[in-house]
Amino acid sequence: TSFFANETGFTGELGLGDFWKIIPQFEIANSTYGMYNNPYSRENRDRIKFRLKTEYKPSPDRWDLDINFARYDHSLKEKNTDVMDRETFYKGEFTLGMEYIWSAANKAGFVIDGTGYNYPALYDDDASAGVEFYFSFKVTEFMMSTITFPVFIWNRDGTNYLYARAALSSINLKFLSVELFHEYTLEPYRPEEFLAQHKYIQPPLDLLPSKVNHTELKTVFDFDFSSGSSSSLAISAMKLKLGGYFENSSEFINYSVLPEKVLGADTLPVKYVNANAEFVTTFGILGQKFNVEFTCDYYRFYPDNKEIKITYRPENTFGFNLVLAGPILEINWSNTWKSRVYTDRFTENKLDAVLSGSLDIHFKVYETLYIDSRINNIYNKKYSYREGYPEPGVQYYFGLRMMI
Repeated sequence: TSFFANETGFTGELGLGDFWKIIPQFEIANSTYGMYNNPYSRENRDRIKFRLKTEYKPSPDRWDLDINFARYDHSLKEKNTDVMDRETFYKGEFTLGMEYIWSAANKAGFVIDGTGYNYPALYDDDASAGVEFYFSFKVTEFMMSTITFPVFIWNRDGTNYLYARAALSSINLKFLSVELFHEYTLEPYRPEEFLAQHKYIQPPLDLLPSKVNHTELKTVFDFDFSSGSSSSLAISAMKLKLGGYFENSSEFINYSVLPEKVLGADTLPVKYVNANAEFVTTFGILGQKFNVEFTCDYYRFYPDNKEIKITYRPENTFGFNLVLAGPILEINWSNTWKSRVYTDRFTENKLDAVLSGSLDIHFKVYETLYIDSRINNIYNKKYSYREGYPEPGVQYYFGLRMMI
């Protein structure tokens, strides 16, 4: 069950005059995870990604061009043989946008984007493209509206429709911001996201795009108490975010366990609701700065077929983070609790709830040199995110971080 993971990246920034900026990015990532009691003995992943982004911002308009190219490799090694079940696919993506700004509440623009996937010969290649026009304008002194129409989205699968989006949001309020929006859109299937969400998988490359109706409410209460006080205990800021949404998806991705004990997926119509909250506060004790964060997420799923369970998606998630941000020492204590999840679409079988915690300690040796350490699963809990694949116990990491 040994594993190895590596990520190497580069981001640059080139300024051409006062208004034009070019940002090149490069990323390469590799990982390999051992498997036991399984027809496969090891899962390998590789990702190479290039990105070139340009920003041109002569007032009052701005232009953005974003070009991406990526290669993804996924393989499963059969047990006691050298046979590799390998899949490689390529993704190309571009986005061109323009926005003209009259004021903070009055602007208009357009976005053109396209995505293409080149799959192995067993699967049909996929592609999608979209064009949208949006307008933002002030309704009252404290309210603005954004309307996006028409939104035309083409998909190679033949799912071609006109879509729309509308939003109402508050402006000129000191401590409160509110946004309510609804969109009807087409979400293409993105296999690279499936790869990122779980280990021990066999990613499907032939799922259909989903027609989505999405309605969401966001509220933020933001308070700043900074006053230069020298008190030994002082709260400097608090932020509370409350929100929720309802979504109706025609092709919701639901996980299924294949005979080889790896995770696949199919789609089905699902309606679901979410409620979420986040509370963040910053305070000082004897000159030391602390950040505390509480988060919670609640989901409830309503598949059209009542006999099918939605798998590997917790209905309740809670988080707590405590961060000490000092000039020399940084400490981050993170905790997450996830409720039980279904592991099979047709039975009541569930994985136990998960409580996980980690502790990161960063010690600044020099301006560009840090000693980093981490402890994962600090409570030494026995838990699994996937049935049949228990997570490791306490893990200790140590290393150096150099900034060049």
